[in-house]
Amino acid sequence: MNPTVVLYGYEAVKEALIDRSEEFSGRGRFPVFDRVNKGFGVLFSNGKRWKEMRRFSLMTLRNFGMGKRSIEDRVQEEARSLVEELRKTNASPCDPTFILGCAPCNVICSIIFQNRFDYKDQDFLNIMKAFNENVSIVSSVWMQICNTFPVLFDYFPGSYTQFHKILIL
Repeated sequence: MNPTVVLYGYEAVKEALIDRSEEFSGRGRFPVFDRVNKGFGVLFSNGKRWKEMRRFSLMTLRNFGMGKRSIEDRVQEEARSLVEELRKTNASPCDPTFILGCAPCNVICSIIFQNRFDYKDQDFLNIMKAFNENVSIVSSVWMQICNTFPVLFDYFPGSYTQFHKILIL
């Protein structure tokens, strides 16, 4: 029901994203995020509003010190912490899903908050729990259907209400 562009091959992607980036800068609509953010936000806004939000966000993050330490340094620091955390398992069988999920989140936290969290830190665990719950809700078949037919949010608000409650914590 919405116009869609499918790009195939290196040359087509390069032309669209580099040579004609302005024409291809739009994003798809996600009604669930439009309702929560009211069209604002860096990830799910569009057009002029997206450019303004992006510019503001980058300026604010730079004012808080982002960019003073390279992202590569942060990734290497987190990789060392990840290896240390895996060593604590003493080669016993374990499910590394949670630990491997913590690493990229911690890199993002170190950029935004200028501090990485210990994997056992309760604040970090709460952030990870809320993030995982929202990803689970947003990826559900029901939310995909509601994103396709947004009028359903008004008649069956259950998942949306839960998503919104977790998001504003």
